[in-house]
Amino acid sequence: MLTKKQAALFWRFLAVAAERQAVPDREAYRKRILREELGIEHMRDIGRTGDFDRLMLRLAQDAEDWHSLAYYSVAGERRLADLVADCATQVLDLSAQDAVFPLAYIGGVLRQSGMSPIRVVGSDYWLDLAPDDLARLLQILDTHRRRLLKRAHYDQNLAYVHGRRWIVDTCDNRVCFEDPPAPQPAFKVNILSA
Repeated sequence: MLTKKQAALFWRFLAVAAERQAVPDREAYRKRILREELGIEHMRDIGRTGDFDRLMLRLAQDAEDWHSLAYYSVAGERRLADLVADCATQVLDLSAQDAVFPLAYIGGVLRQSGMSPIRVVGSDYWLDLAPDDLARLLQILDTHRRRLLKRAHYDQNLAYVHGRRWIVDTCDNRVCFEDPPAPQPAFKVNILSA
């Protein structure tokens, strides 16, 4: 199910695409796009990541919005690159290497693994890696993160959590973490009894 922000963006793009395609019935157009792109009938069945990206890509194409078309065509890769950067940050947290920047660390991992592209321009060149290479890079970083946790005798769940920050106490070799704050609902519902 889409978030409120995603739903608002979808409806805005749908209106522009329907106008650009000169579609008389927006509701029929919406249903047709849901069926053609995702094989579903209802808005509640749209997934927040891949499904949403496919719909927005189709609507951007129908609206002839080339900027949005370029943006949504690489949405999966953008999410994967974000996971890579976050996992590299967690590895650096666990290694107690505060002076090393995640982008420099990622560059070093790429060079050691042989995935580094021949032409290197700037520090964020790794964002242009193929999706398979990005997934491999994430796997390498996550494996190293898990090994560091095991080495520190952390015996709880080793699963990756996006945004988690690790704190290593060097005196007694204890590892703990701090998760990002949970998102708060936009409004609270109070139920009053009669």
